[in-house]
Amino acid sequence: MDQHAFPFDAEAKIVTQKFGQEVVKKLRASQHAYVDPRNVQRFLHGRSWQSHQSYDPDQVSELERYQHQMDVKFEDIMLRNLELIENTLNKLANEMTETFIKSLYSTVTEACDRYGNVVSAGNEPARAFLEMLEKIEFGVDRDGNVSIPQIHAGTAAIEAFKRDKTMNSIEFEEKVAKIKDAKSAEALEKEALRKSKFVKEPK
Repeated sequence: MDQHAFPFDAEAKIVTQKFGQEVVKKLRASQHAYVDPRNVQRFLHGRSWQSHQSYDPDQVSELERYQHQMDVKFEDIMLRNLELIENTLNKLANEMTETFIKSLYSTVTEACDRYGNVVSAGNEPARAFLEMLEKIEFGVDRDGNVSIPQIHAGTAAIEAFKRDKTMNSIEFEEKVAKIKDAKSAEALEKEALRKSKFVKEPK
């Protein structure tokens, strides 16, 4: 028989279930800092799926499986170390979050490399930022407001931005504002065109 910390199977099942729910709750909160929950799809079964409305309708995404393990010492249980529960929960949630972040950035990097959506401004952070902004496509949310994309950067990139005096100049700010205005107008125009396809002609 499998050994576990509780002599009563029903109670053990409840504890395990509640523990798992708390881990998922912490994981979801961390994920939402990177991906809006409204932009997440969930699949209850299957190992692959295909979206015919995507920019690449023939692409089939394969499910990747990640596994995490936690070890609990028998001595800690015997000593009734209740802090063990919270510590183990936080450690597991943090490890799962770290795996999610690595997977997210890896997926984005692969997609950008595949379609050539990369910047090549060398050692000029300001120029790289403007080039990146030019290549980003703005969207429109369900309330009709322009959605400005999030920009994620590593520590080295952020430090480079801080050191580049050009990024603190009025000229740079004006260029950024000009690009944002143009991208916003383009996004609104595309959204209006999309909505027009669903307007019913009067009989």
